[in-house]
Amino acid sequence: MGQEASTDKLESNDILRMMKKFGKLDADKSGALSAEEFMSINELKSNPLVERVIDVFDIDGNGEVDFNEFITGMHSFASRGETNQKLKFAFNIYDIDKDGYITNADPAKLQVLGKRRGRPKKAGKALSRS
Repeated sequence: MGQEASTDKLESNDILRMMKKFGKLDADKSGALSAEEFMSINELKSNPLVERVIDVFDIDGNGEVDFNEFITGMHSFASRGETNQKLKFAFNIYDIDKDGYITNADPAKLQVLGKRRGRPKKAGKALSRS
């Protein structure tokens, strides 16, 4: 169950605003956000699910969030985003193994993440994908 939000309804000023935000976060100017750069977002610093948020944003699973992934993820839970997109994003946070279901094992894996929080990790590497 991937994170494929439609960005068709984004207005140009929204895209420009996100481009500026992305540019500020991309400290090394690599064109992609590392986990460390992504965690510099104030609203995410103290969020116990920050690693899952990064993992859901990282659609291609390469360990970084590029601009297209950033726009897609931000649009999914933006105030103007569609309810269905927001629900899908929230579901993906808890669907750790990405099998399309939230099983008993998924919340247990989230507890492990919470205990490991505080050690820097690459996005997409926060969980072992077994």
